[in-house]
Amino acid sequence: LMYITLANVDYPGNNHIMWRPQAEDGKWRFIAKDMDLALGWDPRLLPDMKSIDFIFDGSLYQPWSWAITEWASRLMGSLLELSEFRDRFVDSYSVYAGTFLKNDYMLRLLNDMCEESKDEVIVSQLTNCTDPLDYDSEKDRIEKWIVARNEFLRTYMGEYFGVGAPVSLMIN
Repeated sequence: LMYITLANVDYPGNNHIMWRPQAEDGKWRFIAKDMDLALGWDPRLLPDMKSIDFIFDGSLYQPWSWAITEWASRLMGSLLELSEFRDRFVDSYSVYAGTFLKNDYMLRLLNDMCEESKDEVIVSQLTNCTDPLDYDSEKDRIEKWIVARNEFLRTYMGEYFGVGAPVSLMIN
């Protein structure tokens, strides 16, 4: 769900690590890494990218089709055919979209990360890049991208899974 929300095209065939202890009750653990293609970093990766469609047809978004492997497409397809998985996937997205994937939370997280890393990123850009980015302009672009992405996903996910339009609920 994170990769779909952030529109990271370097997935599902890459950029994650999975493991579990070999103990009888060993729980699977996951780490996401190398998110450089997320958040619309490339101007061709617009907020309205249909990430689930991309998992099944890498040719939809060139030149990133190399990231879509046959095994990953088959695995995701097989999982989504299982009603229990599909229902849990949709339910999880619905809960996450209303909590830590909401604009205010994601923008606050982005601001915290930017505040923490700004000096280091600027020095790295000036040292290693012939054409460094304007840090503040890039941050503004990402903020706008996040808001547009979340708006698009609210409709896309409902249509893709046939669950209708989202409804906001406040639970006290």
